[in-house]
Amino acid sequence: MSNKRILLLLLLFILSCYTVFGIEDFTLLSTQSVNSMCQGSTVLYTTVVQNTGTSFNQYTVNTVGDATSWATTVPLGFSLNPGGSRIIYTYVTPGFGVNPGNYNLDVVVSSTQLSKKVSYTASVQNCYKIGVSASEKSKEVCPGQNTQYNFKISNLGDYKQSYVLSLEASGAE
Repeated sequence: MSNKRILLLLLLFILSCYTVFGIEDFTLLSTQSVNSMCQGSTVLYTTVVQNTGTSFNQYTVNTVGDATSWATTVPLGFSLNPGGSRIIYTYVTPGFGVNPGNYNLDVVVSSTQLSKKVSYTASVQNCYKIGVSASEKSKEVCPGQNTQYNFKISNLGDYKQSYVLSLEASGAE
């Protein structure tokens, strides 16, 4: 047999295996990687999975990272035909006890032979800020004499809030 015939037979064999068994592959696309949020609010990350292989495939989804405990991802499993795509929704809601800062969240998609991830950053902001200013820091007062302090309270946060004022220390009464 000539080298050309052997090469042709080998090429036909590889193509038949490719067609019969299929090649498994997929891509992940994300809309954004960083989202700013407040404690108690919910943001949505979307991840698109596209089957770029030549065979039908099943996928599982999970999340890993600092923000996993306050993230919910749906669906957790699905199937795709070649060329098909599916959107994965990840809802992130940091609780009121979560400290401001940046937290990692990876959405991991796995098939039979492959595993890929998209990394997100949940940037939790300090959305509950208060400002207090006074025109006078102290006053001299004689015993039995009343006085008044003027001060201004400002809500510097992102949400409407109510405040409870109280006095402390020796002159509070």
